[in-house]
Amino acid sequence: MQREGIDFVKTLASVAKFQSIRCLIVIAAYYGLKLEQMDVVTAFLNPDVEGEIYIKFVQGLEVPEEFKKAAPALRLLKGLYGLKQAPRLWNDAVNATLHHLNFTSEFVIITLYVDDLIVTCNSSDLLSKVKVALKENHKMTDLGELSWCLGIQVAQCQDSV
Repeated sequence: MQREGIDFVKTLASVAKFQSIRCLIVIAAYYGLKLEQMDVVTAFLNPDVEGEIYIKFVQGLEVPEEFKKAAPALRLLKGLYGLKQAPRLWNDAVNATLHHLNFTSEFVIITLYVDDLIVTCNSSDLLSKVKVALKENHKMTDLGELSWCLGIQVAQCQDSV
């Protein structure tokens, strides 16, 4: 029921295209970089909501009448699946975490696809630092080294480069 320009303004969140992920695999294979994969647990439920957003009680939800009279709607403090702004809020939260890392001469490539990340870096120490920072700020599962992506085995890519 949200209306653009009234209930929300920004919804766009950058998401890696499959071609970009393939390019990342080729770059990592060429330079002998390790690819790590992480999965964010309930990504859209983690970020704080900007401004005030209220939702009505879901039909069929048993809520005491005195509560409904005191609060006819619920104010969202965190994102929610189905909320138009949720992908953008999640993307902003990841960006804020990365900006606090203050990168210097090393490089890190992070491919974000909704709630999955593929991370590569030219320094294993920095790779660990990035993963720890991400896990400290967002509930994530570290899936370890990337082994399958887009129907191809990463080792096959490394052999062909």
